[in-house]
Amino acid sequence: MPRSRKARLPPRVPTVCRVPRLRGINFATREVLATLGITETSYSDILDPPDPPKISLELNISDQTWAASDRAISKEIFAEMDIHKQIFELVELHCADSEHQLSPNVFRPGLKKFQKRLDALIENFPDADAGANTRGPWIPRERDEINLRSALSEAMDRELERQHEEEGKMELDIATIRSVLETLQRAVAGLQAVEEGRGPDGDRSKHQLVRGLAVIFGEYTGQKPKRSYDPSQIGEDAVTGKFANFVKAVNELIPEPYRIKKLDTLIRAVV
Repeated sequence: MPRSRKARLPPRVPTVCRVPRLRGINFATREVLATLGITETSYSDILDPPDPPKISLELNISDQTWAASDRAISKEIFAEMDIHKQIFELVELHCADSEHQLSPNVFRPGLKKFQKRLDALIENFPDADAGANTRGPWIPRERDEINLRSALSEAMDRELERQHEEEGKMELDIATIRSVLETLQRAVAGLQAVEEGRGPDGDRSKHQLVRGLAVIFGEYTGQKPKRSYDPSQIGEDAVTGKFANFVKAVNELIPEPYRIKKLDTLIRAVV
């Protein structure tokens, strides 16, 4: 899969999405931690605590030794909890986005239609400066149109001021509203530029998940995510390395409907 700039764009999803339940999944398993170079401590025991150890009363262990041991264990447990939390939130977002993201074939035409309507609105928007030239154009029809836009601006400014003073509405004027619309117009144009860029469309939710895992991998290992290729293997086994093993370990914990298929192809596309 060629590296695609469009595949790195965020998924286009509704503002409110149903988030699948992932409770009960521990993402800081022994296999996941091992790929990060971390030895499993007792974080899993929080979910399933073992029987308390029997300690002989004859042991002579200093308070300092106990304190140091407790600090080390606590540090490791909190690290595992943090790893679980980061992966959990990343996978939760991936599952929600995977279920609700719009296809580019749906999003782009909708964006284009909105852009046309917005452009038309701004083009005909009331303008206080439209009547600044008292002489105006020679064509009466154009002069009447300019005078109308200026009169509309004046009337709306007065109504906005009345609403602010009598009804406690937000203080606005036509010039401010026009400025906001023009800012929105530039944002839409920017979206159009990236959405229509060259390159194949990839599954953005999956790309976002693997890129997020790359950040976690770098944070806990201090290494830049890399991957190796074993030509003697096929499928997922062909992509090897610490980062690939980390992604594979996490992927095994993701619920089946949202699990990434052809993981080797995706890893090669991201790193």
